[in-house]
Amino acid sequence: MVKTIICLVLGCAQYALGSEPWDMSFELKSHWKDKYLLECGALCYDDDVIQSEFIVGFENGLHFGAWHSLGPDGNWNNNYGDEVDWEAFWKGKMGRYNVCFGMLYFDVVPIFDLPKGDIMNPFLKVSRDFQLETGKSLTPHAMLTAFYPTRGFWEKGCFLRIGATLNWDMTKDFLVSQRTELVYGDGAFKQDSGFFADLGLCLSRRLNKNMIWDIIGLRVTVPMTVHDERETDTVLSSGLRCSWK
Repeated sequence: MVKTIICLVLGCAQYALGSEPWDMSFELKSHWKDKYLLECGALCYDDDVIQSEFIVGFENGLHFGAWHSLGPDGNWNNNYGDEVDWEAFWKGKMGRYNVCFGMLYFDVVPIFDLPKGDIMNPFLKVSRDFQLETGKSLTPHAMLTAFYPTRGFWEKGCFLRIGATLNWDMTKDFLVSQRTELVYGDGAFKQDSGFFADLGLCLSRRLNKNMIWDIIGLRVTVPMTVHDERETDTVLSSGLRCSWK
């Protein structure tokens, strides 16, 4: 399955690199979370973290960015609440479908001690938008991700996520987003293979044309057919999202 994902990512690259590259956009996000829960549903750090991301995008769909997690002690290289991730990906339209594919590099503690304990993460996501009624849209999606430890005790593997996101403009300023996913893992990170549910809900407010305040977010993960250390868990969050073109 890992080789399949890499072939899909490389196979889409020819389509991605066809247009003019130099009109740029910028995204900046920063959120407080009451714990750091990994995408696989495992608890990474059981305390407050500030997680921020900066992305530069080009008109041809290429994007480059960095993501940072900082634990409560303010020491950026001290525990598993601290992390720096590097991103390179393409996103855009292929017919009626939204496509995003690329590579992430997870630089975990000890940060910049490459490549000890780090992880490479190629991914491919396909979605499609459906307008339900004025102010409401539904976006089903499927996402394949692979994890390659560069060195250390992690186990390589893949995750398949199938789900949908419902976006609702309650008023001109207030938004609600609800995400529902069924996730299958094949044993990455020395975990059981099997299914778990990953659910999200967020209430947001538009502050201006460039800035959105995510007032309160809730993420819930529920193991279904796995019997390892993962348990039903919740994450609370709040933060800001900014974008400029």
